[in-house]
Amino acid sequence: MRPTAALALIAALALTGCQNNGGDGSTVESNSPSTVPTTTLATTPASTPASTPSSSCPATTPPPAGATVVTATVAGGKVTTAHQQWSVKLGSAVRIAVTADVADEVHVHSYDKKQDTVPGCPTSIDLTANIGGSVEVELEDAGLHLFDLKAS
Repeated sequence: MRPTAALALIAALALTGCQNNGGDGSTVESNSPSTVPTTTLATTPASTPASTPSSSCPATTPPPAGATVVTATVAGGKVTTAHQQWSVKLGSAVRIAVTADVADEVHVHSYDKKQDTVPGCPTSIDLTANIGGSVEVELEDAGLHLFDLKAS
């Protein structure tokens, strides 16, 4: 028997024991005999939480070395972040990472840095905190204050 034919036979035998459970797109193993082999491909779940990047999200790069990563999440018009004011050292590298459930624009005032959001996908802005004092970070179109970035 040729190697490709053997692999096809093994794959067909392995698939005869899998059936879709009909609910969430996952498969379950079955040891019961089946007269007709069933092959079902898993489907994408109907909803993906805003905090979980989907496979359709743009690729992200790692933050700059030694950067402070400041995060915020927007869901249902509410902002979740660990601090209302994030303090960083003047001259330090910062990554602002925002995940929103709406298409909008993250705007870092004074630095005039902007980045569009894709619903459910992380959006990041990298900068050097070289402006002393407090700077507002906002979800622009929604008018939602995300937090203040304070460099000193």
